[in-house]
Amino acid sequence: MLYELVCGRLPFGNESAEEDDIIAAVLEETLAFPPKYNDNAGKNLMERLLCKDPAERIGSRDGWQEVKEHKFFKMTGSKGDLFTQILGREMNPPLMPEGEEYSKEAYLSEKVSMSDIEEFADEEQLKVQEHAKAVWKKLDPEGQGVVQTEELALLLAQTDSDLNRNQIDALVEAVDTKADGITFKTFCAFLEQSDLDAHAVLRALES
Repeated sequence: MLYELVCGRLPFGNESAEEDDIIAAVLEETLAFPPKYNDNAGKNLMERLLCKDPAERIGSRDGWQEVKEHKFFKMTGSKGDLFTQILGREMNPPLMPEGEEYSKEAYLSEKVSMSDIEEFADEEQLKVQEHAKAVWKKLDPEGQGVVQTEELALLLAQTDSDLNRNQIDALVEAVDTKADGITFKTFCAFLEQSDLDAHAVLRALES
């Protein structure tokens, strides 16, 4: 990461797109620096960090302390090293933002085009979400928005899941903390907390 930050490219396999080619480059290529990069201390640190022999890499003998004591991190004209300066809040930032106010309406889009789960969830979570929506329609055919805890527990007990009735009761009660039924949101929370294959549970409820 240090090499990429200061040199603007990968240390090995920068021109490669395939994972196997990058791995081969890591094993076989010789580390080189762009002509514009002339910090000898930085070069030495990265050469030692990226040494192909793990036993010879900096930090392999004395751990993190050996890395911290490298001359690259020494602050010229000040006491201690870079880490001491940062931890002691003794450094002046090179750039201070002018105080943007991101909460102002001018910075917000006129409308939200996707829900939080669509924006931040990974692909598998989205698949579970869509599957859960289909099953929920069967659990709540009248669209009341709530399924009673006892009803869901009974349905789960009749499936082929690996949970026994006591485990099912404990799980659904943990989700339905107010004892006022399970909503679609808490149903999804149940699927996340059950430590089971969510799709398998949903398929069992569909049958």
